[in-house]
Amino acid sequence: MQVKIDFIDKIIYMYEINSRFIEVCDVKNIRQIDLRNNGGGSRPTISAVFNSRQKPNLEIMECLLKMAPDLNVRWLITGEGQMLETNETEETHLIYDEKSIKNPSIVLRELKDIFDHYEAVIEENKRLKEEIEKLK
Repeated sequence: MQVKIDFIDKIIYMYEINSRFIEVCDVKNIRQIDLRNNGGGSRPTISAVFNSRQKPNLEIMECLLKMAPDLNVRWLITGEGQMLETNETEETHLIYDEKSIKNPSIVLRELKDIFDHYEAVIEENKRLKEEIEKLK
């Protein structure tokens, strides 16, 4: 039962992140070919993301950030906050300026931190689900 729930959670997460990814592309008028031409990966990989067969990898995420530097990465990954950053939220969210975009290691480090945080939240949720099941 627990394995089935974990699998369903992963499917839901993949669908949600892909939906947000596609939404950003729609808002910013970014096409699949634009991602491919800007180093976002191969045609099959990009197509798989747009068709929700796989979640975006770091390569395609980095490309999207270069093409949409005002994108709120936390929103893209978790759905929290607003899609696009504004100067008003600069203190509370990740902002990628021209300098950080030219240095992808800054962006990748922050993306890794967000992914690590997300993985920790998933693990905590699993632990809590197990505790709830024990209490039943």
